Amino acid sequence: MLMLVLGLGILAGCGGEAADVAEPTSTPPPPPTATPLPVGLSAVVWTTSIDPATHEPQDTVTIFPNDAEAIIAAVEVKNVAAGTSLTATWTIDGEPVPDAAMTAETDSTLASGWATFQFTRKEGELFPLGDLAVTVTASDGTSVTGDIDIVVPAT
Repeated sequence: MLMLVLGLGILAGCGGEAADVAEPTSTPPPPPTATPLPVGLSAVVWTTSIDPATHEPQDTVTIFPNDAEAIIAAVEVKNVAAGTSLTATWTIDGEPVPDAAMTAETDSTLASGWATFQFTRKEGELFPLGDLAVTVTASDGTSVTGDIDIVVPAT
């Protein structure tokens, strides 16, 4: 399109008489830009420990005793651009856990890896009993929710 418009301009200037050449009525569309892929989030994996280098879950669980040392929610992530934030919000029995939102931001692009969010309990205290849920939301709006029961340990 651009070459055709320039070609008409050159032809109009070559004749002995002035020619009426219509100016284009619209500008060409901008070149397409790459649309970033949405952040990929796996199902929440509940664990008691993670690999210190990769954050991959090591010991997955289906319930947590209320005397567990830590409660860890892990989510495998894919297509994470530098500067992406991941926020974890928590509820217990459907009620928000006060002051428990956790946010992490990536420093660099990550094709795949693990994001982990954890609670540790203070010595002499127990986690509350109930259904603990976490929603992990990426800054692009992608989210995943998982839940797990916190129970009295079996004796």
